[in-house]
Amino acid sequence: MKKYYSFLILLTSLLFVNNLLFSQKFYVSPLGNDKNPGTFESPLATLTAARDIAREYRKKTPDLNQPVEIIALEGEYFMLQPLLLLPGT
Repeated sequence: MKKYYSFLILLTSLLFVNNLLFSQKFYVSPLGNDKNPGTFESPLATLTAARDIAREYRKKTPDLNQPVEIIALEGEYFMLQPLLLLPGT
């Protein structure tokens, strides 16, 4: 049983490190601000800003093979217009 728990801890650690090293995440929160960098501690306020910052990140790192994640934290979001997800320009 002890080996099983050790294996689970190792596997969880590897997945966590892999996630940190190989993906870029931008966070959005209804309590955020679009002038923030989009980190968990300083999230953006709108999905539109997250889309724009993700596109800029892709332009700066064109050889990136990993996905860019936009994570909407819990809360109510109000949008005045639809979010358009078209090929980046």
